[in-house]
Amino acid sequence: MPVISIIGAPGVGKSFLVKQLACLHCMPCFFEGEIGIFTDDVLKVLNGEQDSPQRYVWLLDRFKRNLEAAHKASSAGLTCFVDGDILSVESWLLAENGQFSPTVLYKWLKENQHLRADKTLILVASEEKIKQNMNSRGRAAEMTGFIHERMLRIQNAMKQVAKNHPECVLLDRTNLDFTNPRTLKEVSLILELKI
Repeated sequence: MPVISIIGAPGVGKSFLVKQLACLHCMPCFFEGEIGIFTDDVLKVLNGEQDSPQRYVWLLDRFKRNLEAAHKASSAGLTCFVDGDILSVESWLLAENGQFSPTVLYKWLKENQHLRADKTLILVASEEKIKQNMNSRGRAAEMTGFIHERMLRIQNAMKQVAKNHPECVLLDRTNLDFTNPRTLKEVSLILELKI
């Protein structure tokens, strides 16, 4: 059964959609974006303007564990959803302009290509929608010009990844409400899931 990944820039609604689809279809899901999971020390490194080899280490570890668990569930005959994928890391690599992070990202990509999801939905949204979502999360560490600028770079990189991987589906979620059953049904049809 397939592993279905949902990727996008921070604040686009990946984790929420993963949970909504998993509940709708009674399928397992794996995600990293819950409140309380990001400790202050992780957020400080992740959202700091100073690039370091550690910037992505925590996220890469979470992605690897989530993707391994998703593939294990898939091999047991379960379709499952996961927030994040190899293509997320590929996008970060395209978007990153730091000195140290690209080496870490490239090495991880090289070692973990086998964990790529079978289907990938790439979410994009208007700048205003992402700002609104990020504000509603209430993470003070994300309310900086640097984070906003990096979010835009990541979203542009995601669009490029979609062009490079035509098997991916690009979905503009700006005017979509992921609490609306009709919207969830439309997304399910895009992913070729039966309701």
